[in-house]
Amino acid sequence: MRPEDGKSHGDIDLGIAVEHLCLAAADRGLGSCWVCNYDIEAVKRLFPVEGYEAVAIVSIGHIAPDHPHAEKKRKEMNEIFEEV
Repeated sequence: MRPEDGKSHGDIDLGIAVEHLCLAAADRGLGSCWVCNYDIEAVKRLFPVEGYEAVAIVSIGHIAPDHPHAEKKRKEMNEIFEEV
């Protein structure tokens, strides 16, 4: 909780943890996908844990070796960043 206004940072902390999980998977050569749009009732039926709710689902697995990957085209820093 932020002392100034009592804002809970639970969702922010969860986002940080999920991203670290995805980065750790990538470091091990695995692919991951953070899923936030899912059937809430189906997840509740599959994982009936009282007092908890799913906020994100992360699939992790091996990337198909013959899957074509598009070449990444990154913008230059001056196209996406401006110091103010």
